[in-house]
This record gives sequence, structure tokens and C-alpha cells, in this order.
Amino acid sequence: MKTELKLNTDAIIVLSKLLSGVYLGQPLTTLERVSKCVLMDVFDKVSAKAKDLQRKQSLFDSKKKVTLSLKFHQAYYLYEFIKDIEMFDNDFQATQIRKIFNLLDQKLC
Repeated sequence: MKTELKLNTDAIIVLSKLLSGVYLGQPLTTLERVSKCVLMDVFDKVSAKAKDLQRKQSLFDSKKKVTLSLKFHQAYYLYEFIKDIEMFDNDFQATQIRKIFNLLDQKLC
């Protein structure tokens, strides 16, 4: 079962930067290892999309929505990962992540 998220370019770039820290963590329990493995797949997908969008981005494409297709378990672990994050670099980043969180909440229900 797939979950499709329609996000703007800024949201994908912010999500890519947020998920880049997934490779740094050292999981201790089996659940943390599974979570890290799934989130690494999500990071690879999101970062490839972000790089592609940054190369093609123009002034007129900034408001255009892009579809990010995730499997259900990937969307669930992304939701759980975002739910635990409390500190952001700036308000713009916090707003974009909250939009993604709310969208995931709607799709997973």
C-alpha cells in the first residue's frame, strides 16, 4: 500500500536536511535498528528528489507541488520520527515540518 504526499519544493528540501542525521545515530534496540533502516530508505528517496528539484528549480516552480510516494511502513516511521523532534533551526523549517506531520497524520488514519 502506497502513501502519496503532495509537497512543495521547500518542504522536500527541509525534510531532506532533517533526515540527513539518520545515518549518525547508533541504534541500541531492535526497534531502533528497524526504524533507522526504514528511515535510511526514506532519506535516500527524499534526498534524490531534493537534488533533482534543486537542479531543475526555477522561479516559476516554487509553488508547484511535487508527489512523494512512500510505502505505508515508510510513512509510518517518518511520522514517528517527526513526532519526536522538538527543536528546529528556524520558524520556516518548523512550519514546513509541521505541514508534513499534519499531512502524514491525515494519510495514516
